[in-house]
Amino acid sequence: MKNILILFVFVVFPLSQDIDELYFGTDDNLDVMTWNIEWFPKNGQVTIDYVRQIIDVLDIDVLAIQEVDDISAFNQVVNGLENYAGYLESSWFAGLAYIYNTQTVEINNIYEIYTSSPYWSPFPRSPMIMDMDFMNENYIIINNHFKCCGDDNMNLNDDDDEETRRYIASNLLKEYV
Repeated sequence: MKNILILFVFVVFPLSQDIDELYFGTDDNLDVMTWNIEWFPKNGQVTIDYVRQIIDVLDIDVLAIQEVDDISAFNQVVNGLENYAGYLESSWFAGLAYIYNTQTVEINNIYEIYTSSPYWSPFPRSPMIMDMDFMNENYIIINNHFKCCGDDNMNLNDDDDEETRRYIASNLLKEYV
């Protein structure tokens, strides 16, 4: 058993990737990333520092984030990034946010849709729209976080069924687009 463990260690460690080796896109491409960061910051300052480091290394144009739970931690990440700004509106329930490169992206507008109570079931978090320009081209980005979980069976007669809620949300987004 000892020999197998030693072999495993030697096989796995050479395959790991250092964060400085990460590479994402080019200067001519619009680089957009989405990240369900799951109740950010899950591990306090450690999470804040790692997230800032990852965003800095990736050098992306737009990051759409889901499940930001702490506004000051979000602001700490954004303030620690050179040439980036952030937008967070849905702070009451693990909200949606954007972080974007101010050198490459020009924001025209950021707003939420389906914010009133009839839409709270299909959208526990209101979808967040970013209207932006990149290299003189206009883009619309929709940051969304569908209802999770369920039993893998859609029951259209049950408005609380998770699959039904996602189905309704998908159709509402389709109508919006």
